[in-house]
Amino acid sequence: MYDKITNTTLDVFATPTREYVGRAKFSLSSKDELKLLNLLNYNVIPDSLLLLDVVPYEIPINYVSPTLFKNYPSEVIISANAKISGSDFQPPIEIRLNCNIRGRQSAHGTLHEYDSMELSNIKLLDIKQVRL
Repeated sequence: MYDKITNTTLDVFATPTREYVGRAKFSLSSKDELKLLNLLNYNVIPDSLLLLDVVPYEIPINYVSPTLFKNYPSEVIISANAKISGSDFQPPIEIRLNCNIRGRQSAHGTLHEYDSMELSNIKLLDIKQVRL
């Protein structure tokens, strides 16, 4: 059982082309962290996830910022460390999803940063613990 999620990143691929869109760091509210923990521990697929303070740091040269509040069908990989209950061990995990992704608010008018992004219409593709 896992009880905490840290070091979160998001890799985004456009569907159906599988073109790499980029990688971003983000944080989770306690409510959305619990949704991911329920996915990991009980296989309960969340109806949506709200990612906070989304800051892209690996983006292709030809990257075009998404239009706010528009859904983009995507395949995403959420990478994180998941703390195992009762220990300090935090193995890396990857969660692969098909979903719609939508920028909800641009951070302070900054072109590539978002106060929040929403993942909706979530379909689970794979969950795996990555080897250390």
